[in-house]
Amino acid sequence: MARWYAVGRLTDIAVGSSLVVETDGGHPVAVWHLADGRVFATDDRCSHYFLSLHGAGRLNGAEVTCLGHEARFDVTTGAALCPPARLPLATYDVVVDDDGRVRVRA
Repeated sequence: MARWYAVGRLTDIAVGSSLVVETDGGHPVAVWHLADGRVFATDDRCSHYFLSLHGAGRLNGAEVTCLGHEARFDVTTGAALCPPARLPLATYDVVVDDDGRVRVRA
């Protein structure tokens, strides 16, 4: 069953980067802070090569590239944008409270 996880403050996530939060079951979720200020959450693992996108990925706009085999994903939708990845990333609800606290429902 999904629940809300505290990520930290929005200022804890550098613009154009990500932060990882683990669920109670140990599932890593990447929280992406885009240059335009929007915040999204996806699975942290590439659906093709299973590398950490937070650790072994490069964010460019709303696209993250897995450096394992150059698979690209849209972090706003989770869509796989090019081979070798064919499966999308799961996405999760994100809330940024008025005081800047970020929470993810996973």
